[in-house]
Amino acid sequence: MNNIDKFNRLTAEILSKLYENFPRRIELEPDKDMDRENRLFFIDTIRWLSDNGYLTYQSFDNFGNFFDVVLTEKGLMVLNSKPDIVKGKGTLGEYLKYVLKEGSVNAINEVVSLIPKIVLGGKK
Repeated sequence: MNNIDKFNRLTAEILSKLYENFPRRIELEPDKDMDRENRLFFIDTIRWLSDNGYLTYQSFDNFGNFFDVVLTEKGLMVLNSKPDIVKGKGTLGEYLKYVLKEGSVNAINEVVSLIPKIVLGGKK
């Protein structure tokens, strides 16, 4: 799996979990079987999502555990949106859960690629 596919998959998993638990602040931790490289990728993905305003966290440790993680207003707005791709399956946040269950890399990539478009004002 290339970096973009890996990033999109992790982004979908992280945002879906945060949406499902909103407004509770939760702990996010990497899978126990992740090697060092994938653990660092997990950390970098969460930090990127935070740097770009989709989530916030209080702190993280050397093992890649993030504490008090919650969606920001921007993250919630995106996941509460109902773009055309959702096709009656609720919100984008609910649809993320559906495509993760289906496991299609193309579907996950398509949904995650919508996020910046929604933020910029286009709900295609």
